[in-house]
Amino acid sequence: MNYANITVDITVTIDSISHICDIVVTMKDLQELKRDLLKNKDVKSEYDRLEPQYELIKQLISARINKRITQAEIAKKIGTGQSAVSRFESGDCNPSFEFLTRVATALDKKLVVCVE
Repeated sequence: MNYANITVDITVTIDSISHICDIVVTMKDLQELKRDLLKNKDVKSEYDRLEPQYELIKQLISARINKRITQAEIAKKIGTGQSAVSRFESGDCNPSFEFLTRVATALDKKLVVCVE
């Protein structure tokens, strides 16, 4: 029996668990930070203003991932570069209605806009 392999496997498992614990602690810290920041009226107002934009981004990223399409593949489908898709997904641009429609169509989705 090769005990060296067992030791390596145990070490990897312990390291993996430690990494997962670090992520959980970090997520808890981020949730606490968000909760504390949103107590500020100005921060809350800006957060609420940007929420629809980020919800749309989240939905389109989820649709792309569910279809197992990379940013480069969707960019090719809509006739743009991967960097344009990346900028959109990171919230670093203000995309046109046409861009959003092309992305949605490439994902076999329909872009629906509603004014309430």
